[in-house]
Amino acid sequence: MITESGADGLSVRALAGRVDYSPGALYKYFQNKDDLLDAVRAAGFQQLRDRILAIPMDRNPGERIVKAGEVYLAFAGEHPEQYFLMFANRAGFSDAASTAAGRSAYDALRNIVDAGIQSHKIRNEPGFGLDEIAYGCWAIVHGLAMIRLLFHGHGLEHLAATERRILEAYVAGVVHESN
Repeated sequence: MITESGADGLSVRALAGRVDYSPGALYKYFQNKDDLLDAVRAAGFQQLRDRILAIPMDRNPGERIVKAGEVYLAFAGEHPEQYFLMFANRAGFSDAASTAAGRSAYDALRNIVDAGIQSHKIRNEPGFGLDEIAYGCWAIVHGLAMIRLLFHGHGLEHLAATERRILEAYVAGVVHESN
């Protein structure tokens, strides 16, 4: 329903009708629309986390970071309405579940960076270590995803190779030169 009409087009009653439940039955699971939207956001972050966790561990950390970025961009492209909802202005949302799920998706990326630091293949310098590198990765792919989605249909579809080069350039800057 979110794909068809956006988050504004979703209601507990409409969903109940679509899945052949009574509204009262759904209200046992969701107190209101905000709870329902929180569950949708949480599910999106869990799917994103699962995709990041599925990246083979046998790749070197730099390749895993680039792949995590590609996975992120693919998820955003495949589920644009859910992606926008996941990162929508959250004021007034009851977002306990989606906050925890979002953190777990971020932690999946953070763990890849940490494994690279522990293996001495990723730099860990004062003032630019695990948190800065992971945040930088997330910020880059989030920005790329938003540009791609906001300007979909405006001739930017050819930029996938450019996006990969941007990710590779960032990773090259955090990988030890000897690796």
